[in-house]
Amino acid sequence: MSRRFPVCTLEELKRRRSVIRWIDDLRDEVVLVWLDGAPGAYSSVCPHFAGPLEPDFRSRTLYCPWHGWRFAMDDGRCLTHSMKCTVRRYEVIDRDGQLEIATDD
Repeated sequence: MSRRFPVCTLEELKRRRSVIRWIDDLRDEVVLVWLDGAPGAYSSVCPHFAGPLEPDFRSRTLYCPWHGWRFAMDDGRCLTHSMKCTVRRYEVIDRDGQLEIATDD
């Protein structure tokens, strides 16, 4: 069964382009991004060494300033190393302007 967690409003995300929120029940910090007219959601914790991931809209990546790792916003795959690690992605659900993330965990 899918669990859902409210993150922000659609209006806030469009205005700011990215919103980061800690979700206690997931024990994860989540970054929502507004890209190509749609929201996307990812863990904002780098799988390499738990550094912060920041959106870089020009390169369409999530970037870790600690060691320079980059992950594609389209599918979460690592772009800087040949490792098979990915950034966790979350489904985004729009409930009348309130954005939620969903997970099957």
